[in-house]
Order: sequence, then structure tokens, then C-alpha cells
Amino acid sequence: MRWVMWLLVLVFAGGCDSSSPPKKSFNISIPDNLSPEAKTLVTQSWPKVKEVCPGLDKYGGSLKFVQIEDNLKFLNKVTVEILVPDGSSEIPGSYRAWGHHCFLDIASDGKSVGIAKRPCKAVCLDQVVDGTDNDNGNDMVLYLR
Repeated sequence: MRWVMWLLVLVFAGGCDSSSPPKKSFNISIPDNLSPEAKTLVTQSWPKVKEVCPGLDKYGGSLKFVQIEDNLKFLNKVTVEILVPDGSSEIPGSYRAWGHHCFLDIASDGKSVGIAKRPCKAVCLDQVVDGTDNDNGNDMVLYLR
């Protein structure tokens, strides 16, 4: 009878593994030729951007990092460009984001990120966003915590 109890304990203990699969993470590469100010801004702001854009990590396996543009001197922002590849089965079709290049504009003070295209807003927020694809210049601005 004791061995039956131990067998049950082992079966239930083995089935109660609380570890979950590792969370996908969408990471970017900071190029060496980026200005020191832009490097600092992106390094400090990117984790905050991912907090307000849960779709970046959720769909990280499907997104492709393209580049970082240093626009601090002329436009007071650094732009992270991301590609949503065509036909990704992971990203909902209702977002209509396949094939879009998304531009995430991090403000020079590191306090906000702007996103222009509606499909890119949907991927960022992980929800359908109403409006036209480019929303006539109405960027969505998310404040970074």
C-alpha cells in the first residue's frame, strides 16, 4: 500500500510542473555607428517601449528588426524600424499588418513613443485599432513609464 501512495505522489508531483515555456522577447540590435546620445536613449527606452507595446514580445518570433535611425538632431527622435513579414500565422489577420514596415519613434526625452500606421498600432497594442492605415498623420503616442 505504501508503494501505491509513493507512486501517486510521484505522478502528481511530475504533472504539477509550474515552469512555463520561456517568454518570447523581441530584441533589437543597436548599431555601432549610432551616436552616443541615440544609443543611450534607445538602451534606456526600449524596455519601457516593450512594456507599453505588449504585442512586440507576444509576436516577437514573427517580427523582423530592420534598423534604428538617429533623427535626434533634426526631428528630436530616434526611430526603430520593424517589419511585419507577409503571411505570419502568429499575428492575427484582423490587424492587417502583414508586409508593413512599422516605425516606432522614441522622443528625444525618452518619455514617449509614437506610432503612425494603424496596423502597427494594432501589433503594438495586441488589439484591433480603428481608423485608416495611416490615420492622416494622427500618431498614437504612448507615454513611457
